[in-house]
Amino acid sequence: MAESEGRRALRLLRSDPLPPVPRAAELLNTSFPRRPGELHESLILSDETARNLAVRANELGISVDVACSLVLEAGLLLERRPGLADLQADPDPPVLALPEASARYLRSLTVARKPSRRTPSRHRNVAVPVRLLPRLAACDVEETIQTVDLDLAVSWEIAAVLAGQTMSEWAVERLLTED
Repeated sequence: MAESEGRRALRLLRSDPLPPVPRAAELLNTSFPRRPGELHESLILSDETARNLAVRANELGISVDVACSLVLEAGLLLERRPGLADLQADPDPPVLALPEASARYLRSLTVARKPSRRTPSRHRNVAVPVRLLPRLAACDVEETIQTVDLDLAVSWEIAAVLAGQTMSEWAVERLLTED
């Protein structure tokens, strides 16, 4: 059998060009600093939840994606230990200088926050850390986003970043050292 007999030519079915592939930042709204080194997955919220979250994030001057990630992680902690709501974030100053990416993220949560007077965007797709997804499967994401105090979640995240930990790691360590 000749070599050309076993091959078939590909036939082009569409002649119009395909649309450009969107950049990851466009898909996951990652123009604001995020916790360095994390992978993110898109989560679709209801219109009402997206609108309420956008208003709260806008008031604090942080991105909707970061706000969503923080309230979800705090909500997961509070679901397992409701008494954590009284846990105060009294961060110790870092012993070593933070890596540049962590310092940039910390600045976005503290001094670089700029509450906006403009109407917040209400995109329904938010980027959440992949590490939270298995735990989110067992909770009501929409209710968690609506009910967790964003100010509390931000204060916990600031303390966690200063400690070089995730919020979950920071909370567990705080619980273990308080006893």
